[in-house]
Amino acid sequence: DLLHKSFQENQKKFLDKENALKKEESDLQAQRTVLSKEEYTKKSDTLRKKVIDYQSQRRASLEKITAQRAEARQKLIEKLDPILQTYIEESDISLVIDRKNVVMGNTNLDITDIIIKKIKIKNISLNNTRTGFIKILKKMNAKIKITNQKKISGEKVGDIVVISSKLKNIN
Repeated sequence: DLLHKSFQENQKKFLDKENALKKEESDLQAQRTVLSKEEYTKKSDTLRKKVIDYQSQRRASLEKITAQRAEARQKLIEKLDPILQTYIEESDISLVIDRKNVVMGNTNLDITDIIIKKIKIKNISLNNTRTGFIKILKKMNAKIKITNQKKISGEKVGDIVVISSKLKNIN
């Protein structure tokens, strides 16, 4: 979600900047007949530099988000790896294939929901705001369990286990 939000914010920022550059280009075109050739060339060169700078910033931003996505994916894989290893050993599975690489297959062989059920977020603060949010999610039919509750440095913490579920609207 953080990456998606960052991407959306950057898209808006760059769209605004692109629109401003287009307006500046349009204004310059409108002034072409009243400006001297030297003045027009100077303003045109300045605008061209702004466009090149904009393109460079946009490319750098996209590369940064791509790198962040790759890093987040790698962290997720590192966290999922022990869970998958255990499940593979327990279930005597020979091969696990990423769903996006499968053209067709028996959907009963998809272990995504099983693995999601085994995901646990450990030592999460269980303050009133967070538990209030969890209560609302549970009213929406979210399958969330809080386990291993304890106090660390005087603060209530616990492990949150989230199971894939379909949420419903509430008032």
